[in-house]
Amino acid sequence: MMIRPVYTRLALRDLGNIHAWSVEHFGADQADLYLRQIGATLERAAGAPGFLRDASSVRPGLMKVLAGSHVAYVLSEPGSFRVIRILHGRMDPARWV
Repeated sequence: MMIRPVYTRLALRDLGNIHAWSVEHFGADQADLYLRQIGATLERAAGAPGFLRDASSVRPGLMKVLAGSHVAYVLSEPGSFRVIRILHGRMDPARWV
């Protein structure tokens, strides 16, 4: 059974904000490509938890994966891969997750 990422409302909002900012600065085509790359990274991580790194210092059980200039924070358990937030690498996760 293939595990698919499930995005929280906040993670979906993060993607919308990332896309809007990217369109403004790099154009629609590049913004679309970047979001596809983030999605592909999360798909791979859902199927191969070895991509994940510990982020329990932010929140117990939390894991993270680098996706371009962003970091996706996830809760990964057997049969479940929940994307909590997707933040720019310079953002403080303790404040936003």
